[in-house]
Order: sequence, then C-alpha cells, then structure tokens
Amino acid sequence: KFCAREGVVLLADEVYQINIYHAGIDFVSFKKVAMDLLNDPAHGGLIADGLELASFHTASKGVSGECGIRGGYFELFGFDPAIKAQMLKLASITLCPNTPG
Repeated sequence: KFCAREGVVLLADEVYQINIYHAGIDFVSFKKVAMDLLNDPAHGGLIADGLELASFHTASKGVSGECGIRGGYFELFGFDPAIKAQMLKLASITLCPNTPG
C-alpha cells in the first residue's frame, strides 16, 4: 500500500520461495498480494493501482544450489511499456555464457 501510494518501486526477492518447511504454510508472492488488492471490491482497486513491482527469482540458489552457474529471471508488474523495453535492452546487453567454477 505504501509503495503504490508514494510511487516507490517494490523489489521482491522471491528466490527462496520453495524453502518453506512448515506444514500448512504456503508461499504467497508479492504479485498475488497486489492482484488481490486490485481485485478487492472493498478497496475499489485503488490500493495496488499504480504499483510498480519487480519480482526476482533464480534457479541457481533456491533450487539446485549451484552458486557458480547463474540462471534467473525477473518480472515487471505495473511498469510503463517504455520502461519495460529499456529494462529488456539493459538485460540483453549483459548476456554471456555461464562459466562453471
């Protein structure tokens, strides 16, 4: 709510989402919370409107534990398409093969 209201980008590190070891407790992503707020008739969708969320995940730490081989992704939610295009360009210029070791 704070981020949407104040125009602050929310960065969600969701790398360790599968590492929940308590029975009956499930991982809940930041995007799900944002969508629930958008679709909540009690709030009229105003709380998450304007929210910019960048959610990060990786397969190198949270899944396989291979810290030398990097593989990850991020999702942008609520960003202007022009910003998304610039982020794609930035991510694309840093592509290179992974180096084990």
